[in-house]
Amino acid sequence: MSNYPPGVTGNEFAIAGPDRDWETVCEECGAPAIGESFGFDWWTDCENGHHHDYEYEYGPDPDREYEELKAREEDVGQDD
Repeated sequence: MSNYPPGVTGNEFAIAGPDRDWETVCEECGAPAIGESFGFDWWTDCENGHHHDYEYEYGPDPDREYEELKAREEDVGQDD
């Protein structure tokens, strides 16, 4: 049994903290910074107070590519 209140899993950022952290450099001022990620979100905070949020960049969607290929094949087959 968990000691967490109903609806709380313990995997929330406020409880679990970041999934990963690393040292980096601030894009804005070049000062040392810490990068952190949680789920698909990631951000950096530098020692001068700059905060930058980033979006996870997904690669091409294989399902969409497959659907487009099938649609093109169907279009070619209908011209006969």
